[in-house]
Amino acid sequence: MENSTAPRRPHFAGVVTVGALTIAALVLTAGGAKAVDARDAAIQSAIIAQTGSGAAKASEARSLADSGVSIDVGRDGRTQAALETFAQVDGDMTRMISVIESDSTEGVDFRLGLPKGAKVTLAGGRAAIVRSRGDAEVEVLATIERPWAIDAAGRHLPTSYTYADGVLTQHIDTSAASFPVVLDPAVTTGFYIVPVFYVQYTWTETWWVKNHIPQSAVALALLCSRTGEAAPFCAYYGALFLNDVRVTTDAAIAHSTCLKMRLPAVLGAIGIPAYDSYYVTCKS
Repeated sequence: MENSTAPRRPHFAGVVTVGALTIAALVLTAGGAKAVDARDAAIQSAIIAQTGSGAAKASEARSLADSGVSIDVGRDGRTQAALETFAQVDGDMTRMISVIESDSTEGVDFRLGLPKGAKVTLAGGRAAIVRSRGDAEVEVLATIERPWAIDAAGRHLPTSYTYADGVLTQHIDTSAASFPVVLDPAVTTGFYIVPVFYVQYTWTETWWVKNHIPQSAVALALLCSRTGEAAPFCAYYGALFLNDVRVTTDAAIAHSTCLKMRLPAVLGAIGIPAYDSYYVTCKS
């Protein structure tokens, strides 16, 4: 949803125990075995448990292939101090795994560098970097997988994304966490084009959606009643993102604007990054 900073659907991962290390360990380096303390061992243990491999410390932004996209190291969302960050590159996927040490961190900010005309859209707990190609197509430049966060005891913590002004923020519930906590956005580059439909609603229709959206079946029928050949895609993505439509519709009414949706003209996971909802100036 553009023009709004309201948080989207939080994603709550299941609880998994991975058994963080609590004693000093040995790791192999170019110079032979090297002792690492319990904290560093716990961090690497959590990273490996989630991703299957270790990661190297990073101190600067990473450019992602030839996409024109870059992602910076994590920063404390409150103080903007740089956090200890590890980079992990696996083919087209780049992870920037940051470490938080206490519950004073309210969220972790990752600044994204975007090519001209590109925007970030949030959908289904994930994010995507997209660029419009007129009224009929959207380029998907990169996708950002659902976030994860693991504490030193191996517990997965509730976490979700918001995005505003070039910054992807990962919010983490650390109220019951054992520190340090590791977390990451995993960005996968891969250019592809999705055909789309745009559907804009009048002020009266936007109010009708707001009044009926708690009744999911009624709201979905209304959303799709005037979309013509886009109706099957409206039904599919409307069902997936009805809560997103609810948030956008409330914001539209609050700003005296109208609801607009971008509906991918394909079904399935490949279309999800191209979905979005907006609040825009009403047309008469």
